[in-house]
Amino acid sequence: MPIARNVYEDPSVASYFDVRGWVTMPPPQHYNKSGILSQLLLSITPEEPNVNKKGSTPHELEFQVCKCFGGKKYLIVLDNITSKQTWKQALTDIIGLVSDHGLVGSYILTTRNNFNKYDHRRGYIHIHKMTLLNPKESWELFCNILSIDEVHLAPKFEKIRNHVVEKCDGLPQLIVEVAKRLSKCDNIQQGWKKIEKELESLGLLDRNALSVSYNMLPHHLKVCFLYFGVFPKRKKIRVKMLIRLWIAERFVRLLKHKELEDEAYEYLEELTERSLLLILKIEVVTAK
Repeated sequence: MPIARNVYEDPSVASYFDVRGWVTMPPPQHYNKSGILSQLLLSITPEEPNVNKKGSTPHELEFQVCKCFGGKKYLIVLDNITSKQTWKQALTDIIGLVSDHGLVGSYILTTRNNFNKYDHRRGYIHIHKMTLLNPKESWELFCNILSIDEVHLAPKFEKIRNHVVEKCDGLPQLIVEVAKRLSKCDNIQQGWKKIEKELESLGLLDRNALSVSYNMLPHHLKVCFLYFGVFPKRKKIRVKMLIRLWIAERFVRLLKHKELEDEAYEYLEELTERSLLLILKIEVVTAK
């Protein structure tokens, strides 16, 4: 989300588009078309009292949205899309509505999943996948979140620098969470010790973020994901071995006209697309 926000608020982006809108999508069970359209209108016209009147019907809100975007170059950010259901609703209620009236449109989606295969509309699609940061990038992100000067670093931060870089393993979300935690600490060294113990025992800090992704999984993927708990932390796992273990444990469903290994690889692909796994190296299997 910080990346999307930085792009959205960049002066060159703001000057290029005639109108920009931001919508933070709710979970599927809380999705409400009127609420979504109202949020979109509020982000576009925050100071216009006659727009986005409380109690407007969906049809009235649609009319106001079309009026705002009609014949204009636009950018819309759809933030926090967590499910295929929410994405399909956004395609109909926002993208479908605006694209029929706007001139040229661009969209930014923030999501842990890859939903592009569910979008059959034509257009250029670029997927920006978060990758592991190197030590220099990790520390730059840490300093940026804390708004501290990396060049003239205070001794209290210099003492924990190597520890933070090592324990965070280049994971951007973990680095951000560590920086936020430490920003609330009066004693940086003591604060880091508490964080380090939590990382050693649990392996993560933001349990809510993982819970959201886990709860969205179908049952057959939940058991496959939980199986990673049998492996040592911070160790690479060979894909072939993992696939065979899933099959041996009967986690993989037997489908007609499909090999078990092919089905298991699809499980792995879906977990990767949901940003729950990181594939370091693709294993190439050649038939004899």
